[in-house]
Amino acid sequence: RGFIQLSWNCNYNDAGNALGIPLLEDPDRIAADPQTAWETAIWFWKSPRPSISSSTCEYEAILDNFGETTRKINGALECDQGVPPNQQLRIDYYDEIRSLCYNMDPGNLSTISC
Repeated sequence: RGFIQLSWNCNYNDAGNALGIPLLEDPDRIAADPQTAWETAIWFWKSPRPSISSSTCEYEAILDNFGETTRKINGALECDQGVPPNQQLRIDYYDEIRSLCYNMDPGNLSTISC
């Protein structure tokens, strides 16, 4: 649910506590209310994922560490398994945006894959 999909009860609980919204009791609110969807996405982007590392998605993006943002969002469901097709597609989009919008070279595979 949401623009950055929340999963696992611990994330609904933590986001709800941070935002003052009972998301653990009403997780569908994220899908039904665009403001809540944005608030939870921003909360997730700016909050550390302690089970993964102490940094945030925002921090890793600033460092151009696209792969680590993927790890924080999708974890073991996508990472540490080589580069599955869905991750490669995301990398291709990322490189295309880097090129078209910022005139940047493709990212380094060691930092854009997880």
